[in-house]
Amino acid sequence: MKTLVISLARRVDRRAAFERWNRGQPLPFSYLPAAEGDRMDRLRLIENGVLAEGESNFGPGALGNALSHAAIWRECADGREPFLIFEDDACLRGDFWKHAKPMMERHLASCDVMTFGYNTDSVVVLGSSDGVVSAMRFDETAKRQPGYFETYSRLHDVRPNLFRCIQFWGLLAYAISPAGARALLAACLPLSSRETVTLIGTERTVRPYGIDSMINLALQQGRIRATACYPALALGPNSQATSDIQTAC
Repeated sequence: MKTLVISLARRVDRRAAFERWNRGQPLPFSYLPAAEGDRMDRLRLIENGVLAEGESNFGPGALGNALSHAAIWRECADGREPFLIFEDDACLRGDFWKHAKPMMERHLASCDVMTFGYNTDSVVVLGSSDGVVSAMRFDETAKRQPGYFETYSRLHDVRPNLFRCIQFWGLLAYAISPAGARALLAACLPLSSRETVTLIGTERTVRPYGIDSMINLALQQGRIRATACYPALALGPNSQATSDIQTAC
């Protein structure tokens, strides 16, 4: 299994936080330099089927992030082993690997993407085997307390359950198989905002503006299958002030 952390070369601060939080994990983290969206030739991306013609809804940060994930999907799709992928603001629960490893071994083959962490400033929608759908909102007050992530990185808690995931935001920590990577590439490219994503639990829709939006559109269309664990095994600050996606690269 390959374990990769996506990180912009200039974000030494984020890598330092990632290493401080996750140094107790029994995983060999390798860093992948993230793509710089403002340096991309959009015409070339259109020619290569990565970006839809006339597309302008993906800003430089979101475009670079999408290209970084897609590059990993291609590498995974061409191989035979699953990939475990993190963004550099992910803080893994102390017992992450104890629970994530058996989940992957038992269930990754039956889904295209398995997420262990997601944005808690957005709704996460899970489905149970009885057909009931739950749209969950989170109170992030605890995450704003000093030392929260250091404590979380040492936490050993209850075993999370795995659910069918209908909608989630953020690609903080997830696993894919080669088959899942091929499904993601087919379903999520080219990047396009021509169709809308329905925000479950609200009356709103949004046009895709990031790679997680494309995943949610594919989930909405039934083109891919996702699972998510709850409680999460990875959390992040969800800080717009330090985001490389919601601000320009």
